[in-house]
Amino acid sequence: MLSLLDITSPYFSDNHWHDYHGLLRQLKERYKSFCRDVPWQEFKNTMLSEAAKEACYYRAVIFEQDVAVGWVSLRAFNFGRPEQMVFSDCDALYNNIPESIRKIAARQLTEWMVFRDLRETFMVAFGRRLTAVADAWGGQRLNGLNEFVLYRNRANNEVLHEWLDTIPRRNENLHLEFFPETPENCLEELAVLLTDLLCDMPEEGDGGMNYKVSVEDMKKQIIWRRENKVPSHKVILFNERNEPVGVSMAEISLANPSSASQAMTGVRQDYRSRRLARWLKAALYFKLGEEFPTNEKIITVMRAVNEPMQKINAQMGYVLEREGTEFKVELKKLKTYLNG
Repeated sequence: MLSLLDITSPYFSDNHWHDYHGLLRQLKERYKSFCRDVPWQEFKNTMLSEAAKEACYYRAVIFEQDVAVGWVSLRAFNFGRPEQMVFSDCDALYNNIPESIRKIAARQLTEWMVFRDLRETFMVAFGRRLTAVADAWGGQRLNGLNEFVLYRNRANNEVLHEWLDTIPRRNENLHLEFFPETPENCLEELAVLLTDLLCDMPEEGDGGMNYKVSVEDMKKQIIWRRENKVPSHKVILFNERNEPVGVSMAEISLANPSSASQAMTGVRQDYRSRRLARWLKAALYFKLGEEFPTNEKIITVMRAVNEPMQKINAQMGYVLEREGTEFKVELKKLKTYLNG
């Protein structure tokens, strides 16, 4: 018999947290799903603090006879604003996820969306197991989205050093700075730059994603990251007027820095075609290695259609780890699936 319990429920005990953390470790081992390798107590504190920080954040674990077998989540960025974007996620410890698991996850998503008056959600499904779930829910396929890993013992260091040697000399009007967390003295300029870069990402299918980075949310993220020791390290490129025109960032857990997650790398449109993204990515790669000698790999997720960045990553030595798909799932489609 299946049951579902929200992580913020007073009935979600430490035993539940231990089992959920163990489930994520099994999913990582079997399917390469994401799991931050930290003790379950720290995992619990991080999840609960994230739920407390967001205005719309839900996560529930699916149990089968008191054994954790899956989970489902929903989160809204810019909740209640015109630029609101909603993301959901799920996984379960099956090669072929059963209809019963698909149903209970869809039912929970529907309840959350109805309660919050949400019409649609975006989700990323890695592998056939999860794309089958999104397809069953009536999801609209938007973009291929793949996960790549750069293992330090396989990185093309010769190429990376060449970039750092030649590209800065060709762009002497620009300078690069490293920040162990988001610098608060240029939040407004960074918010504008990041919003432009996100909106400018290439797409295969138009799902109506409405990216908006706000200073308020960035400040909340800085506080949350300090409290949870998960800083977002940044390399920022400035022009002669000290305006940020390019950025590359990576998240890394101070509790276990062996793995880092590379996020956005981008350059303002009027500064492109100057190989600046290579400069940014190489600089961040080496700086993380200096700051965290035990770091072994950097993980990044990117759209398959983003050919320029795909080429840069291949030159660095990134290898394909998982293939996935971005979906848009509408509330009415979930209801149709459940009623069917």
